[in-house]
Amino acid sequence: MTNSFIIFLSSALIISVALNIFIAWYAIRATRTIVYFSENLNDLLDLVENFAIHTKSVYELETFYGDQTLHGLMKHAQDMVEQLEKFDEIIYLTEDNEEGDSYDQEEQIEPDTNSSDYTEAYQEEKSNPTQIRFQL
Repeated sequence: MTNSFIIFLSSALIISVALNIFIAWYAIRATRTIVYFSENLNDLLDLVENFAIHTKSVYELETFYGDQTLHGLMKHAQDMVEQLEKFDEIIYLTEDNEEGDSYDQEEQIEPDTNSSDYTEAYQEEKSNPTQIRFQL
């Protein structure tokens, strides 16, 4: 009787260890997938925001001021930004360390998109590698 009980406990232990290893592997794989989607969503949001800013700066030029096509394009870009921000709030796992600290300050001050400093800063920002920080 004790031998069959020991065999049963050993089998249960082996099954439990195998199941725990599988669950850990699956959790790591799922986390990597979610982080990948979160990073890509953040990049997409940045691209659309920059497009909206650029469209607004072109629309405000004297040559194009009042153009209905550009106005519609600007409105469409802003709607896309708002929709992507909703998704960004849902899947918000990654954040750039450099941008995370000064995000509140950047919200209050709108950059001058016509200056060459803005273009250089934007290019420099895109060339820096992003660092991932998990928020739990």
